[in-house]
Amino acid sequence: MPAVPADATPRTPARVTAPAPATEVTGLLFAHVEAYAALIACDLDGAQRQLARTLLATVALGAVLLVLALLGAAFVLASQWNTPDRDLAFAGLFGMFGAAALALVVYLALRRPLSDAFARSVTEWQLDRQRVGELLSARTASRP
Repeated sequence: MPAVPADATPRTPARVTAPAPATEVTGLLFAHVEAYAALIACDLDGAQRQLARTLLATVALGAVLLVLALLGAAFVLASQWNTPDRDLAFAGLFGMFGAAALALVVYLALRRPLSDAFARSVTEWQLDRQRVGELLSARTASRP
């Protein structure tokens, strides 16, 4: 236990402020929670619309690419059917479709996730944390 100097006087705050009434704090807390709920609902609505547009575009693009690949394969096989290079055409098509499938797997593994879905909520949360930190540091700095 550290020794207390003889000339030490107890520190008392210069001014003690009364805490806010509980009803005001509770009302403020509920208003804050309600605002966050509205913000998250807005973010979810935007993310749902973005996901629906992306899904529709992906399905349409996939269908077009599938038809294109099938027509291309049919053309290659029809043009090489009665030639000695028929087996080479089969192997080439197999290799191209395999490489395309591998490229798609790599792309899906490396692409950026939908992190922007809650961008507004995350930004507001960071601002709130910064404001609370500033308030707490100002409060501790004002204490003697």
